[in-house]
Amino acid sequence: MQRDEVVIQDIANAARLVVDFIKDFDKETFIYDWKTRSAVLYQLTVIGEAVKRLSKEFRAEYPQIPWTLIAGCATT
Repeated sequence: MQRDEVVIQDIANAARLVVDFIKDFDKETFIYDWKTRSAVLYQLTVIGEAVKRLSKEFRAEYPQIPWTLIAGCATT
């Protein structure tokens, strides 16, 4: 479980960065700001890769979370 805690912390950190990156953007501004889009996409990839490192047991404890969908962000 300790490893899962580290992975969840990685996911939370990446999510915080995404929120920080986009907090002052509206949809149109975000679409045209390639640097911010790139940074957000990178953090989503980080989240997707991190989800793959979670144990099956941990993921089974939270079946309401679409783990496979989130992991798919790593391949976009």
